[in-house]
Amino acid sequence: MWFAIELIGQIVVAVVAAGVLSVVLALAVAGRVARGRWAPLKRLSIFVLDFFFLPLKLLLHVLPGKRSLDPMMVALKNAAYRTRFARSKRRLLMAPTCLRHLDCPAPSTRRGIQCKCCGRCKVGEIVAEARRLGYKPYVLTGSSFVPQILADEKPDAALLVACPYECNKVMMALGGLTSYAVPLDRDGCVNTDVSLDRVIEAMKLGLDEADQPEAAHA
Repeated sequence: MWFAIELIGQIVVAVVAAGVLSVVLALAVAGRVARGRWAPLKRLSIFVLDFFFLPLKLLLHVLPGKRSLDPMMVALKNAAYRTRFARSKRRLLMAPTCLRHLDCPAPSTRRGIQCKCCGRCKVGEIVAEARRLGYKPYVLTGSSFVPQILADEKPDAALLVACPYECNKVMMALGGLTSYAVPLDRDGCVNTDVSLDRVIEAMKLGLDEADQPEAAHA
């Protein structure tokens, strides 16, 4: 009896130790990637960090320095899925409504904000370039619209523009769908900002100039 209890205890200790070691390793990989360095085991690290995401996020928030896990996760997933995204053909672009000008004239519908490309903010430039490159662009008021859009469009990949929290949240929710993200330079509820150059650079991943269509698919 005591032997069985001791054996179970040893197994539990071994499992906990393995879990802690895997988390530490995954965080080290994510940290290297976030600093622009190469690292192995990126997809394994994504699996581990997604599995332990909530407790890890709380832990990092209370530790000295209060590092955010979301930007690290976005950088890690971008590095892991960049090649797969570049090979995709049918792509969506999803941008947040918080990028809009405060006096935006575009109407809001169940399929997102219907951008008029009025020139008051970067959203119009992003939408216009996305259409030129063959993307189906959506300007969304929240991630709750994403499942229906995916069901309707059935894309190969999705390019996300949002705050690091929303980028990682949607990347996790997309599951097996290939995704790539451009985090905002200034986040918040309104008057946010993003580098237009970085968004366009991401949109062009894997697209040769000769292959770039003039308008998005219907």
